[in-house]
Amino acid sequence: MLGAAIPAAEAQWHNLAPRLDAYADALVERRVDACERHRGGLRSDLLYDREVACLDQREAGFVRLAELLAAGDAEVVLEAPRAIAALPTIAACSDAEALSAEWLRPEEPAVRERALALRQELARAQAEEAAGKYAEAEARAAEVLREAKGIDDLPLRAEAALRWGSAGVQRSAADASARLDMSLWTASDGAAAGRCRGGGPPDLRPGGDRRGPGGERRGDRPRRRPSSIAGAPPTGGSAGSSPTTRRSPASRPGRCARRWRPTATRSR
Repeated sequence: MLGAAIPAAEAQWHNLAPRLDAYADALVERRVDACERHRGGLRSDLLYDREVACLDQREAGFVRLAELLAAGDAEVVLEAPRAIAALPTIAACSDAEALSAEWLRPEEPAVRERALALRQELARAQAEEAAGKYAEAEARAAEVLREAKGIDDLPLRAEAALRWGSAGVQRSAADASARLDMSLWTASDGAAAGRCRGGGPPDLRPGGDRRGPGGERRGDRPRRRPSSIAGAPPTGGSAGSSPTTRRSPASRPGRCARRWRPTATRSR
């Protein structure tokens, strides 16, 4: 950062270095706290896994921002205060209510690990966008969206489309609005699919995530894939296609009316 060809580089570094150090220290402290709580029986396995995954995403974005700052790019240095301020809060990773409200991720271990890795890529894209590297953020988010097509995780696709669209807005891409529409419709279909599967947030209290002989959570209805999910444009097709003539399953009256409905909504 000090090598950037701008007069304010040194002053920027002295002002921002304490904030970067504080964020790094908070990441370490939260990891230690999460481990101790889990080991002491205060965190269930599922809640601990989600907390660690959240911290992994925070770390991925932070490291990517540090790499950009270390490169000494003058534009990044000028954007550094905003980029650091845009880093997601670490405290949110310990919010049990928010973590509990998440929809279930893919259960196949290899698929779940791939989905987690893709979310870390989105965290890197978010850091790039905040630092003014819009083209890099856009390309990374688009690649995540392409890879997410083969994963049964609609929230991941919605997050990727949102990041792709957001970076596109910054670059004045002609189809940026359509990308954001794709994100909205995919998120809507993901919520509807989760309700139709009968699988709400699991019991994340210590001892509350026990599974039955077939891998199902005790007390849950068996999960099943909906026969079709209408409403969202195909993620592999043209981003410019308009979804306005189709209705999302979430908006259809009576759909899944007698199935589980969430009592808490995660806010971001």
